[in-house]
Formats: sequence, C-alpha cells, structure tokens
Amino acid sequence: MGADENLLPKVGYAFWNDQNLTVTFEGKTNTGNQTITGLTYTPNDPLDAGTYINNIPHLYDGWNLVGNPYPSPIDWDLIKNDLTNLDEGIYVWNGSGYANYVNGLSSGNMDNGGLENLISPMQAFFVRAKADNAGFTLNNSHRAHSVSNFLKNEPKSLKDNMLTMRIIANSHIDIAHIYFHENATEGYDGRYDALCLYAQLNQVPNLYTLAPDSTPYSINALPVNIIGNYQLPVGLRLRTTGNYTIFFDNMNGFDSVRVFFEDKYTCLLYTSPSPRDRTRSRMPSS
Repeated sequence: MGADENLLPKVGYAFWNDQNLTVTFEGKTNTGNQTITGLTYTPNDPLDAGTYINNIPHLYDGWNLVGNPYPSPIDWDLIKNDLTNLDEGIYVWNGSGYANYVNGLSSGNMDNGGLENLISPMQAFFVRAKADNAGFTLNNSHRAHSVSNFLKNEPKSLKDNMLTMRIIANSHIDIAHIYFHENATEGYDGRYDALCLYAQLNQVPNLYTLAPDSTPYSINALPVNIIGNYQLPVGLRLRTTGNYTIFFDNMNGFDSVRVFFEDKYTCLLYTSPSPRDRTRSRMPSS
C-alpha cells in the first residue's frame, strides 16, 4: 500500500517495518453496527487444496484477517454466539508466532502473552471460515470499557480434566491444552479446538497434539467418555539445535484416572500426578 492510501474499517492489515516509526491515523471513529461479511473459504493448503470434509479442516484453508473497527476493545465471548460459517477460535500473530483463543482458553506462542477474549482497538486477528459468505456483525453491546492490552498472558479459565503442556526453547514459549468436554469429538470441533499454526521463525518451537487425521491442535477438546482409555500423540516442531524444556502444568481433575507420558526419544514412561519437567538437547526436527 502507498503511504497515503485509505485503510478500510473492519479489514485486518499486516505491517512490517525494520525501523522505529510513528504512524498517524486520521478520520472519524466508528460506532454502532459494523458488519463483517463476504469472508471466503479459500483452499490454500499446499498439500491438498480440498474442501471442508466431515468437519476435518485443512490447516491452511479458510483464513481471513479482520480488524476491530472501534476505538475500544471488543469482547469475543459475546460476538462468537452469532457467527455465520466461522469457527469460534481467533488467532493473532504476535511477532514470534501465533497466539490463539477459543472457549475461554489461550494457547500457542506466549512470547508476548496469550490472546484473550478482549480484542484491543485496531487489533487485527484471524478467523477461519468453514464455507463462503462467512462473517459476523458487531454492535456497541460488544464493546468493552475496561483497558485491554493487545495480548494477555493468563488463561481466562481452567477446565475440568485439563492438562497444559508448555515448552521453552531458545527463550521462546509455546503451550498446548488438552481437555475433555461432553460435546466434543475426537475430530475437529470449531467451538472447542484451536489449530496449531506453525511459527515462521526457525528458533521458535511449536508444541501440539495430533488429531486422528494428523492435524496439529494447540487446544484439543476430546469426548468425556474416552477419558479412561485413550492415547493421544504429542508433536514438537523444532528447527534449531538447543536445550528444550517441557513442563506439565494445570493438571486439573482426572479423578481416579492415571495419566501416562511416554517419551519416544528416550523410551521412558512417566506417570501422573507429577510428571517431571524434561530438559534435553535435541537436533532440529519438523
């Protein structure tokens, strides 16, 4: 874009600059109803430009970058109840990787804090369409009057029968959640799951679980009826050599259920309630 081009309300813009720069915005502030419509399901997956089949997503398909048009935060927990052809998760690039938020949980890259339900003024965020003609309408009741940072670093809520995994690598942090919900399935649930979008920087790790179709999830909700007997693969995307530490946090619930962690690299098995943090040197992998 040129320096003097008009920015369109409700459209998200990605901006990169390698120097300190002050940007000035001019124009009237927005209020009242603001409709975001015409979002598309675009097949961008480099491996398979397929469609949204049996509720299993293709990782790179359907993404749209939109923006908060108001001079105040908006509350996604109020907006998500009236979406058209959209998953309920939101995603933000924070300079190192992607932070995400769905169903009260924040995950993904935590270098600059995790994303929460309050989306700051002028904040661009990704939403994922599951069909064409997707969108939603904003109004003044969705606006929040509290002060909100662009990103926050605490989860909004803890779930019953939930486990949080956290990796620290090269001073970067990434987390993943697993929890059990009565309305969840083993496949992709747009109301409860968040996809793991890979970081673009080599030194930034990604920690995730894998669905039956090998889709990586940052937040993975599973059905309650399988809690006592289920194996869930955990993945790591590491592209530099270094020391990597994995922590097991927020093991909440799991009454009368033992949780085992199998380390495929060392062939060691760890059991709950106190799996040890694991640190080791690893060669890069993907």
